[in-house]
Amino acid sequence: MINSKNYSNGLRLMHKQLPNVKSFTLMVYTIFGSRDEEKGEEGLAHLLEHMFFKSTKTRTTKEVLYDLESLGYYNAQTSREYTRFYISTLNTNVEKCFNVLSDCYCFPLYKEDDLTPERETVCSEIDYYADKHGTTSFNVCMEELFKNSQLAHSVIGTKEVVKSATSETLHRLHDKFYTTGRTIIITAGDIPFETIEKLTEKYFVNNIKTQEEAQEFEDKELILDLNENKYVFTKRDTEQFYLMAALKGQKQDLKTYYTENILLQIMGGSLCSRLSQNLREKNGLVYGVSSSYFLLKDIKLNTLDFTCNKDKAQKALELVKETFKEMETGNITESELELAKSSFKTSLAMNDEKTFTLVLSMVSNKLYLKKDYNIDETFKYIDSVTLEDVNNMAKDYFTNKKYIVSVVAKEDTLNPLDIWA
Repeated sequence: MINSKNYSNGLRLMHKQLPNVKSFTLMVYTIFGSRDEEKGEEGLAHLLEHMFFKSTKTRTTKEVLYDLESLGYYNAQTSREYTRFYISTLNTNVEKCFNVLSDCYCFPLYKEDDLTPERETVCSEIDYYADKHGTTSFNVCMEELFKNSQLAHSVIGTKEVVKSATSETLHRLHDKFYTTGRTIIITAGDIPFETIEKLTEKYFVNNIKTQEEAQEFEDKELILDLNENKYVFTKRDTEQFYLMAALKGQKQDLKTYYTENILLQIMGGSLCSRLSQNLREKNGLVYGVSSSYFLLKDIKLNTLDFTCNKDKAQKALELVKETFKEMETGNITESELELAKSSFKTSLAMNDEKTFTLVLSMVSNKLYLKKDYNIDETFKYIDSVTLEDVNNMAKDYFTNKKYIVSVVAKEDTLNPLDIWA
């Protein structure tokens, strides 16, 4: 059972007690990501996250890092829609966990002495990802798909914006977005909810500077410019062929959501999947191929990606088309369905027993699926998906759908749409 509390100032708290578990995770989740940035601010959400574990009113940067290291594992991530900070530690360290993380979240200094080297660190990270061609194919796909909106630019940002950021800029964004209404505290471990409540009230409730009502994801659909199939090529000095394809997922109710996820598992979610069997196991064309999804508050995108030698790309693309054409006939078998369900449920069960992955499930279910996370209820949805459900969805998966394809390669000699059309 998940215990939760909504405070009058907009702050939200969720906790699940796990008996006999020695680890504890505290996550501070902020509804602020790259899509909230204005033009000219691209990358500031990411830079703000980088500055999180720095000097506070009561700790130097070295003291912050020392305290974090003494607790265990800590990290932070920025996405298009959220920033999250977390510590996973022993359940004997709960109050110190709250103390350190709240200090970083509520009382940052954003000192120039900290900011100067961190700008260079982020610029190095930008260069690092620029050399990862798989990341480039994804980012280019998103740029084209969401052009003319702030969803288009990559989360990591640009060097120009990062280098020009000031302490004043970061304080302004912190006050604007690190608010009670955008903040969710999520915890898991063998700790009573009453203890978590007291610590939340002691360290967070009145220390977050800007107070506002709880922010919810709006229930509206993002309109995409996908009236026709699109192909985008990016030239890089590589002998590999990197492909990312995306199409709009179906309007999501919970039954559809789980049916589609199971279908993606059968398509390319494991080594036993259709795509992996045809492209890798039988023909040795790729190291890995994956069909997955990318979830935003107002849209779900289904994706396909693989990397192969440029000389094998055409054969790989032909086999992708052949695989989907076969699946569109409704020939998914009961054994494939049961294997996908078993794999899905096993993964969920393992995540449910780890404090870190559990808090992720708790907050994502609440915001994106608009329901409290309950693994038994989730299992019921998965078990309710029938072979007819999956085959009917497969029949309509690519038919009359519009999709965008991004390729990174040395030469623009192979347009996947010429094969798939």
